[in-house]
Amino acid sequence: KSVLIDTDHPLHLLRAKPTLACAKPTLACAADCFFWLKYQVAAATIILYEAVAIVQMTGSTLAAVMICIMVVLLPAYFVAAAAPAPAPAPYSDDAYRACKQEAAERTLCGPSAFTFYLHNTVYNPAVDNKDYFNSVYGLSPNVTWPNPYSFGTTSTFEDPLTEGPANTSQQIGVAQGLWQLDSKVGYTLFHIFTANITEGDYKGTISILGQIREVDPVRYLTVVGGTGDFLGARGLATNRLVTIDHTAPATWTLSFDLDLYY
Repeated sequence: KSVLIDTDHPLHLLRAKPTLACAKPTLACAADCFFWLKYQVAAATIILYEAVAIVQMTGSTLAAVMICIMVVLLPAYFVAAAAPAPAPAPYSDDAYRACKQEAAERTLCGPSAFTFYLHNTVYNPAVDNKDYFNSVYGLSPNVTWPNPYSFGTTSTFEDPLTEGPANTSQQIGVAQGLWQLDSKVGYTLFHIFTANITEGDYKGTISILGQIREVDPVRYLTVVGGTGDFLGARGLATNRLVTIDHTAPATWTLSFDLDLYY
C-alpha cells in the first residue's frame, strides 16, 4: 500500500531553513543547523519511501528513473538550501560621504535669470472675437448678494509668450494655466500656470504660482519647478503690468523676470 505523507510535515521540512544564519560558529547556530539537517533527512526519507511504494504498486520503469534522479539531486538541494543569505553591507560614514559627493556632482544648472512677456486677450461675446482670443471666463459665482470684486470668478488661458514687450516680438512659447479672483475686498488674482518655452537658447517648462494684487506695481510669484533646461528650477518670478486696454475685448501684457536656482 502507498504510504500517506503528512503534508504538514515533510514538505514543510523541505522548505524550512535554519532560523539562524550559519555565518558564525556559535553553539546555538550549530545546534540549529543540526536539527534542520535532521529534518531534511527525515523528509527525504519519507518521500523516497513513498516513491518506492509507488514503483511497487505500478511497476513503472519511468517512476524508478525519476526516483533515481531525485535521490541524486536531493543532496545538492540540501547544500544550496543551507547556504546562508548574504548579509547587507553596512552603510558606513564613507558610503554616506560618497553618496553626498555623487549628488553634488549631479548639481542641476540652468539659466539664473530668464524674462518673458505674457499677452492676454479675453473672449467677449459682445464682440464675438472667437478668432483672436486666448482666455475664457468660467461660470459666474452662484451668489445672490453684491459681489463688486467678482469673488470666485475663474479664467483659463493659453497666452503667447514673447521675448519682448510688444505682441509682435518673437514668440518663444505659451503660458497655460488659470487664475481666480480670491478676495472680497479687492482685485486679487491667484495665478497658477506653466510657461512652455519652445524657442530660444533654453527650452523646457517653468511652473509658476502665486498671488497678484492689481493695485501693486510689482508682484512676486513663486517658481516651483521646471523641466528640460529648467529642470529642478526654484526661485522668484517678479511680475509687472506692462499695458492694459479695457476696451472690449480686454487685453493686457504682463512681464515676468525670473531669478532661478537649481
